[in-house]
Amino acid sequence: MLLGNAVGAISLGYICFTAFSEMPLVESALAASSSRVALGSFPDYLSLCLRSFLCGFCVYMAVKLFGRDRLRPKGILFLVFFVFLFVYCGFQHCIANMFYLGFGNAFGNPLAYANLGLCIFFNSFGPIMGVLLFKLLKTE
Repeated sequence: MLLGNAVGAISLGYICFTAFSEMPLVESALAASSSRVALGSFPDYLSLCLRSFLCGFCVYMAVKLFGRDRLRPKGILFLVFFVFLFVYCGFQHCIANMFYLGFGNAFGNPLAYANLGLCIFFNSFGPIMGVLLFKLLKTE
């Protein structure tokens, strides 16, 4: 699934980069895209790891709590809240970063691969915290 999402997100990013490269606002979008995946110092890596981990946790909570109250107002509210939270807080989602790397044409930069690898790794560990939380609270 990750490979399919990677192909789609990176391809869409490159298509947008190619299609919109002549538009006036693209310069600022490219700068934002590059800054989204830029890494340089240890605090940058630490921040990326923490924001990736918290994104994984938020996505897990959104899916888990929505699944418990599927199509009821409470379930929809949990889904919207946790997705809003991870977007608003600027947490790092590996699939979104794949799009940004394609859109920013940043795959020539070796740090882009480090960003993506760390993001995938820590997005995967976020749900573990959610599972442990549910076990600690003994709820299903």
